Amino acid sequence: MQRLGACFLAAVACVLFGAPSAQAGTSSLRYVALGDSYSAASGVLPPDPAAPPSCLRSIGNYPHVLAAATGAQLTDVTCGAAETGDFFSAQSPGVPPQLDAVAADTELVTMTIGGNDSGVFINSILQCGSAGLSTLGGAARARTGTGPPSRTPSAARRIRRW
Repeated sequence: MQRLGACFLAAVACVLFGAPSAQAGTSSLRYVALGDSYSAASGVLPPDPAAPPSCLRSIGNYPHVLAAATGAQLTDVTCGAAETGDFFSAQSPGVPPQLDAVAADTELVTMTIGGNDSGVFINSILQCGSAGLSTLGGAARARTGTGPPSRTPSAARRIRRW
C-alpha cells in the first residue's frame, strides 16, 4: 500500500511540476494509462487490437479519448480484472506489470484501479443484489418513489411528463 501511495504521489508530482506546457515544444505529451476494467472500458466496442486479449481493452476508453483530445502519445496498459498489485507484478502471462510502461520521459500518468482488490466490487454487487432479492425490490421502490403509481390525478400528471 505504501508503494502504491508513493507511486501516486510521484505521478501527481510529475504532472504538476515536471510536465512542460503543450506550447513548450513540438513533441506530443507522453501519456501512460494504468488501471482496471473501468479505465480499460472492458467490453466496450471496438476492442483495442494492441491489447492482450485477456484485458478486454477498448479504443473507446477514456485514455484513448483523452489522448485524442490532447494530441498525447498514449501508452495504454489498462486491463480488465487488474488489481493494485498488478502495478508491480504480472497480472497474467503476456500481461507485464503496469508500472513497466512508465519511463523517465513519461509526462502524464493516470491510474484508475482498486475495485477488484479484495473483492470490493464483486462483493458490493452481490450484497446489493442480495438486498434487492430479500425485499423483492421493495426497499428501493420506497426510497426512490418508483413503486406502482397511484390513481390520483397528480400521479397521472407526473407519469405523463416522463
